[in-house]
Amino acid sequence: MELNLGITLQKDIQHEYEQNMEHYPSKKKEVEAYIQKLPSFHQLCLKSLYGFMHVADVVSYEVSHMDRYVQASLEALEKIPYMQSLSGEIFLTYVLPPRINNEPLDGSRRWLMEELLATIDAKSMESSALAVNYFAFQKATYTPSNMRTLAPFAMEKSTLGRCGEESVFVVSALRSVGLPARQCYVPRWAHCDDNHAWVEVYVDGTWHYLGACEPEPTLDKGWFTSAASKAMITHAKASTTYLTGEEIATRTPLYTLINSMKTYGPCQRLTVYVTDNEKPIEGVLVQFQLVNMSQLYSIFEAETDGNGCVSFETGRGDLYLHIYREGKLLTKKVDVRETQTLYVELNHAVALGALDGVEQDFTMAPPREQVCSHVFAPPPKKHLEQYAHCEKIRNHYRETFQKEGEDIFAKSLYYARGNHREITSFLENPFYSQEEKGDIFSTLEEKDFLDITQTVLEDALDNAFAYKNTVPHDIWRDYILAPRITTEMLEPCRLALKACLPQGFSSPVEIWTFLQTHITIEKDYGLKNFFASPLGAIGYGVVPPNSLGLLFVVLCRTFGFPARRDGVTGAYQWGQLTGETLDFFDIMAKPEAQKMVGLTLEHTGAPLTYNVQCNLSQFQGDRYEPLSFPNLTVDATTTLTVPVGDYLLLTAVRQPKGTLQVHTLYLHLTGHRTISLTLPQDHTQEEITQIPIMDNLPQGQVQSLLREKEGRGMVIFAETGGEAT
Repeated sequence: MELNLGITLQKDIQHEYEQNMEHYPSKKKEVEAYIQKLPSFHQLCLKSLYGFMHVADVVSYEVSHMDRYVQASLEALEKIPYMQSLSGEIFLTYVLPPRINNEPLDGSRRWLMEELLATIDAKSMESSALAVNYFAFQKATYTPSNMRTLAPFAMEKSTLGRCGEESVFVVSALRSVGLPARQCYVPRWAHCDDNHAWVEVYVDGTWHYLGACEPEPTLDKGWFTSAASKAMITHAKASTTYLTGEEIATRTPLYTLINSMKTYGPCQRLTVYVTDNEKPIEGVLVQFQLVNMSQLYSIFEAETDGNGCVSFETGRGDLYLHIYREGKLLTKKVDVRETQTLYVELNHAVALGALDGVEQDFTMAPPREQVCSHVFAPPPKKHLEQYAHCEKIRNHYRETFQKEGEDIFAKSLYYARGNHREITSFLENPFYSQEEKGDIFSTLEEKDFLDITQTVLEDALDNAFAYKNTVPHDIWRDYILAPRITTEMLEPCRLALKACLPQGFSSPVEIWTFLQTHITIEKDYGLKNFFASPLGAIGYGVVPPNSLGLLFVVLCRTFGFPARRDGVTGAYQWGQLTGETLDFFDIMAKPEAQKMVGLTLEHTGAPLTYNVQCNLSQFQGDRYEPLSFPNLTVDATTTLTVPVGDYLLLTAVRQPKGTLQVHTLYLHLTGHRTISLTLPQDHTQEEITQIPIMDNLPQGQVQSLLREKEGRGMVIFAETGGEAT
């Protein structure tokens, strides 16, 4: 069974394939050799994937692996009647592609299809979409975790995942049975900290939304419905550039980023004209930002066109403009409710160094909430029964997991959940001592045990043995043995890297020189959280920009040199042992930029939580990038050690209705500085609404609760269709 792609679309597929693959001539030869005996429709499907494939995927996966996704999709096309109604563009963009976000491509497409074929109604897209979400809820539910994204197989083993992982799982499942689907997300909320992701599914020619692993009896229903109405933008990614007709946030050679905000709340088009002495300036990057987690975060950015213009649809709230050009910065707060067209003069921009000591105070208000009570009708009995049945199945599977124990090995088996057999097999290997097993486990994060394999653990240990006595034990463990560097996919690569680089290296500098000579950097088009396989990178000689530093650290550890990714700045560094001290050096930075200085923050009053009430960002490239200080609390005197450079120190107070009071201080740090933190005025007491307790609940439940708690308690008022108060 085939879809009619049409002559024009076939030409577009061939064109995009040739354009992208010209950067990977050796990979193109592999693809051409692989597809020569395939039917023409099958060939076009595979070429469409490679026409829009990110460099990390090109070098990391075999052609046969990518073809498994194509084969599963073609099999679904044979078996599921509603797929015949899809256009070629929709199929190639929202059904065929294996990648949803930055998850490993684990080859789960066929497994998902086989699990779901007996569950869906092959004649109804709507009922099938709802059935897929019940299936997903049967497999997994929500838990917060770090930003590394689990693939579907790992989610099934875990039974838990954050919203980004839940939506990856549901989109993968929907696509496996021929339902066009995409992940939708608000990059940052305007009314509270953090973000959220959900799913959009294309049913009978129209896009609808649903909460991932949060089944409802109908589409276009979810707890986030009202919350999304307060967003300033929502994004959805199209995996090709074939389609038109929707609001485009960004179009690149590899993907199209859709602005789907109109689905969720009232919008306003904001147009900005950038001029210099009243002359339009082309090519100036304009960033539209929110304050979230006490950071300035860009939700949309674009370069000005020939008229000096940038324009996009956004929610009716406040935005902060950040415009940087040739060493000078211009910022401005915009109330979109009052301003639809804005003219910005670049001759008002200020040199970064001259900003030292400049302070600003402003308010950031979110859009007004749209209460959607119509989507919160009482659920039917059938839905409640099905919901309970899914939970029962998932909980029964969880009973097979290992129970939590006290020592590191028992804890590791507990963290592994459905992946405990991989950990058990490694622990049963008599070749390694208990101390060595404990060493490698101590370098891993709790989440790593969900999808790490026995071969990854053994490869890292086998390689690191040769260097065990060359440095102190803790340095060997943390900076040579440790498999994890950042959020990359872990694979058994170190022994194989030694085999393909038999010449070895005498120093980290020699490794860096080799990489600069032998590795080409290919554009990532903004997809900075995709990491290339180290083996694939060396084999094909190409990486995305973010993977060069990662590859450097992998090779350093492979050849016995301590190395890391700095947890504060994100820089990739090698370590030099001087006596008992290990000093780290950023391989990519100029020597003068590696000088470290102290920044002492003084604060009176209650301690501040970093990334809630305060944040420090360093200027890098064309923007301020937030520094990471996990679990930091700023008390009376707190000293941070940071590289010399330009910084933005931001403090914020979130008000009950979502408004933020913000204070910013720009700093040019060349030596130790002491700064007294300024916290914006808190208007919480003025905004608190006093509601007399009208105890209409059975048996005086509210008054009874307060009496039981000796007059201290919390009552949550959940208005239908709104967020809880």
